[in-house]
Amino acid sequence: MKEKLDFPAFTATLVQPRIVNVAFKKIKIIRIDDIKDIAIAIKQLAEEKKVGVFLTFKGFIQPNDEVLVDPARKEIQKHVFATAYVVKSMAIRIGIKFFMNFHGDKEGIPRNIFETKEKAIAWLVKVKEEQKQKDLVQV
Repeated sequence: MKEKLDFPAFTATLVQPRIVNVAFKKIKIIRIDDIKDIAIAIKQLAEEKKVGVFLTFKGFIQPNDEVLVDPARKEIQKHVFATAYVVKSMAIRIGIKFFMNFHGDKEGIPRNIFETKEKAIAWLVKVKEEQKQKDLVQV
């Protein structure tokens, strides 16, 4: 099983079972091909199970218009139980929050923003455990 996949815009790493880090490189614009690459990476690292994903950034990345409406995002969501954004900059956190307010609710998975990877991972583990409990109750 691969634990690390490298793409032009990011590196995806399985940091612990069912937790994936998508670490963006220093890019200015996220393009549709990058979203498709994220879908490929998550599918490969997920191995038929849903994963929690935390995204890390080296700076602000502007999504182009295609990214905002592309069905590839829906493909990613099939394999993700929650998404965390790790951003140190207050200005970028505000920008992500703004984006989430317009686009995040449609996606139907928990999302949150953190200042550190450790907090993001802890939250994803908590969400994973809560979902495991829900699944047990539904059976």
